[in-house]
This record gives sequence, C-alpha cells and structure tokens, in this order.
Amino acid sequence: MLRTSLVVAVALALVSLSCGPAAEEDADWWIDDAGKYHYRDGGATHCDPNHPVDCDLDGDGYTTNQGDCNDNDPTIHPGAAECNANGNGDGIDNNCNQYIDEGCLNSDADGDGYTVGQGDCNDTDATVNPAAYEVPGNNKDDNCDGRTDEPTECDCTGTFNPQDVNSYIKALELCNTPQIQNPVLNGHASSHGIFTTFGSYVPRHPSSCNFVILSSGPAGSKDPQEDRIASDLGVTYSPNPANYPENPAVQYEPTEVYDYAEIRMSLLVPTNAKSFSFDFVFLTSEYPEWSCTEFNDTFIAWLKSTQYTGNISFDANHNTIQVNSAFFGADPAELAGTGYDAVSYSCDSFGGRTGCTMPTVGSTCTVGGTTGWLTTTSPVEPGEMIDLTFSIFDEGDHVLDSMVIIDYFRWEITGSSGPCTDPDGC
Repeated sequence: MLRTSLVVAVALALVSLSCGPAAEEDADWWIDDAGKYHYRDGGATHCDPNHPVDCDLDGDGYTTNQGDCNDNDPTIHPGAAECNANGNGDGIDNNCNQYIDEGCLNSDADGDGYTVGQGDCNDTDATVNPAAYEVPGNNKDDNCDGRTDEPTECDCTGTFNPQDVNSYIKALELCNTPQIQNPVLNGHASSHGIFTTFGSYVPRHPSSCNFVILSSGPAGSKDPQEDRIASDLGVTYSPNPANYPENPAVQYEPTEVYDYAEIRMSLLVPTNAKSFSFDFVFLTSEYPEWSCTEFNDTFIAWLKSTQYTGNISFDANHNTIQVNSAFFGADPAELAGTGYDAVSYSCDSFGGRTGCTMPTVGSTCTVGGTTGWLTTTSPVEPGEMIDLTFSIFDEGDHVLDSMVIIDYFRWEITGSSGPCTDPDGC
C-alpha cells in the first residue's frame, strides 16, 4: 500500500511538471504556450526581453539595433517623415539621422543661422548657406545660388569708373562676399585708379583683369619723383595712422600726414570663412635716400575684427609697409616699366640714424624701390561684420610719391593664428 501511494505521488508530480501553467508572466512581458514573448499592450514580439535593443517595442517595424532612436513612439524611426504637410518641422528628430527638422522650411538643423525657408540648400552642412562664400573646387554649391564652383572673379565684366567706389569693390574681387556695407573712397580724385597693368605688374589671379592703385601722388604716374618736387594733392589727415610701435630707429613720427588716400568698407564675413587674404605691391621713390628718416610714404591695411584690431600688413619686425620695411629692394625686373626703374642722378643718403641700416647702393641708383608682390592674411570670425581700410599717405612732407597695387582679395576656409605678411603667403 505504501509502495502504491508513493508511485501515485510521483506520477502526479510528473504530470504537474509536464503540464505547468499556460503562461509565465512578469511586470512587462508574458510568454505564450509556443514560447513567444509578448509586450503587455498585446503587440507581438519575438525577442528576448532581456535584450530590448533587439525588440520592436512600438511596432513600427524597427528595433533599436536597426536605428530606432525612440522605440516607444511608432512615429519615430529611420525613414519617417521629418516635416509635416505644411513643410514645417516639430523640433524632433523623427527619422533618427541625428538632425532635427532637416529639410523643413522652418528648420536650421545644422545651426548655421539659416533655415531652409531662408534659402539654406543643405541643412545638414553648416558650411553651406546663402551667407557662405563659394569655395573653388570643392564640388559644392556653398552659397546656395544654384551653381557649383562658379568663378568668383568679377573684375572682367561691365564698366569701371575710377570715381565710383563700387568699381573698386569689383576690381578687388570682393564679389564673393555676402554683404558689403558703407564702402567709401577718400582722397584726391587723381590719387586712386583701376588699372589692367602697371609696368611689369599684372593682375594676380589668372582669371582677373584689373587691380586697384592708391598713391600719394597721381595714381599710375611713371614720374614718381617729378624733379624731386612731386605733387601736393592737398589732402591731409590727422592723427597719423602709422603712430604705433614701429621702427624704433626713427626718432620722430609726425602727427599729421599728407596726400592721404583710402578705400574703406564693412564686410560680412561668410559663415564658412575663418580668414582672408589679399595681395599687394608697394613702390616708393623715397628708396633708398630717405630710409631711416621720418619722411616715409606708408601703406596701412587697418582691420577691426573680434579676432584682431590694428594694422595687418607689416614685416617680421612689425614695421609698417614703407621704405624701412624688410621687404624693400630695387629689383630691375620688378621695377621695369614703372618709372621707379629710372636711374637717379645720385644716391645721396639723408638717413642712417643709429640702429637703422641703410641699403647698400652704388654711385647711382634707381628712382625708387619695391617690395614685390606680398600676401597679407588675417583671422576673422565666421559671420561677424568687420571694418577694413586700405590707405596710403606721406609722412613728414608732401614731396616724392609712392603707390600701392592691391589685388585678389579672397576668403579662406582655414584659420590663422594672427595677421602676417609674406612674399609666399602665410
């Protein structure tokens, strides 16, 4: 009897184990008789609840491992519509591509300050928008004008009026700039001009046709000494723009300058630009006789920016661009056909103060000297408004002339640690 009772008990236990409950349950899941897991809202799932990234919890057809960035909302998944029927976004990354409302009219998904409705043609690239400049050769429509890598030079079309400041903007090739405000041309009418060549000098870019000349005498004159009297253009300026630490061997800096000429403007820096560059040549008839004296024609490029404020064109010793700068020489090939290459009747020196080295010259020398082509580069902040002034003037008196050729202004996508000037670029 005892043996029979034990057998029955074991049999009942085996039956109980083989049948078990119809399903197991926990707080969020239940398992059916087929061993399939179900989410408690009734939506079927076939994944291990201990690995929810493999589940499609919201039933939208995508698991977390398949890119669903919100598996509790069936309207959010890869491929979902980012914009509503009116073309606007809702502030949510609906298609799980890490951008919010890209392509929607009210969207600025890339944070560049421009929405699609404002003309941003690629709202996933912060370097592309209507306020960018066209970067040559990158195969992108950077400025959203419907063209890719279009030429940025604009100084070969239309007419050029030497008394119209906008003609100078074109000749400097500033057309690849989203906004130019308050351009001003100051000085005697003869002190500035737009030229296609000057002696051996031609425009710097192969596709360019013109450059700008500013002068302390008549622009483009090939008689810069004019029998050592030169021209008094009757334009003075005070205070002296060159009065800042420079040329310590020059013991006197005049407070007023003569024959002043300038071009100044405010420029909106493109959103993809971190610096800008321009090329220039400075020629003066004061070389070499008046080296190391206060009688110096000077070129200043003055920048006001959040990155730097001051003159940005100077030599390694921070001398301004004038007869005492380290770049000066009298290369016959550079001077050919300019008038500054003419042979002077003597090479008398009126300088040579202590600490200032006079150039080595023979018994005769040329009328003047030149820096040759130089490139200035300066950092800027993308999207800021900067003030830029190019000026030339005569320090000490109004006699003997100098000039500067300025050309090929361009924005740069690379930054710069500070302003610099160099023959080979910075």
